Amino acid sequence: MQESLALTSYVPKELATTGHLQLSRKGALKMTGRLFKLRMDVNLIGGILGELHRAVPPAETNKRHARAVLVGSKLVPAIRGY
Repeated sequence: MQESLALTSYVPKELATTGHLQLSRKGALKMTGRLFKLRMDVNLIGGILGELHRAVPPAETNKRHARAVLVGSKLVPAIRGY
């Protein structure tokens, strides 16, 4: 991703200063395709991370569940007896 950004970061500046790009039509289409693929990859990764975030319960819920299991079992009373 950093490489793609580094390769295309001159485009906005060049467009702003000169009004056109020193690229062939083929080069511009290749750059557009690479950027489109990069955007799709970023959206895919963002979607996966969002799903993981929603699927994993908060740490506090995990702690409460673990505490309930340990207290409910005979393990904690046995440890307290030592």
